[in-house]
Amino acid sequence: MGRKGCEVHSFDPSIELKDGLVRESGVKYHKVGIASRDIESNEYGWKLMTLASVHRYLNHVGDCIEYLKVDTDDPLTGGFEDQVMREILDTGMHERIQHFSMEVHLPGPLMHPDHGRRCKVLYNLFTRLEGVGYKLFITTDNVRGAQHRRKTTSFTQLTKKHDIMDKKTRIYWEMSFINTKFKPCR
Repeated sequence: MGRKGCEVHSFDPSIELKDGLVRESGVKYHKVGIASRDIESNEYGWKLMTLASVHRYLNHVGDCIEYLKVDTDDPLTGGFEDQVMREILDTGMHERIQHFSMEVHLPGPLMHPDHGRRCKVLYNLFTRLEGVGYKLFITTDNVRGAQHRRKTTSFTQLTKKHDIMDKKTRIYWEMSFINTKFKPCR
């Protein structure tokens, strides 16, 4: 997308690249992570910002986001998707995002009370997204890592769907939404 003239930013504090680096693809890299609050330096030394703060950092306040892709990871909860969706919905930012995609991480066992609650929270946030005009248009099983580790392309998450309920395993998938109520910003 960067090669096509789109302004594209990538954020990941865990990658050992120089902040501000513009890759060959035209994507500008930022050594910043997403969080529910701004943190100058967490226990890993990473700078974390809310989505609204990232918007200000880029001088994009008031601008529309044509495509927002979120992939957050947390070893305990799976990811921070719920925090990002909540911020998008609670701040009104959802009105300025045309397409929204995210990788969803569900840790098992889902019978564990915390993991079951996370499923309910995610479901309620997806319902809220739908209520403000977002429609799910594609979902894909994200098993590339598992296929690589198992050295087979035939592996799918359906293979382990029974394990997610009572074993310590994870399920990942990509979800993409389009905002049917989107109005251009400027």
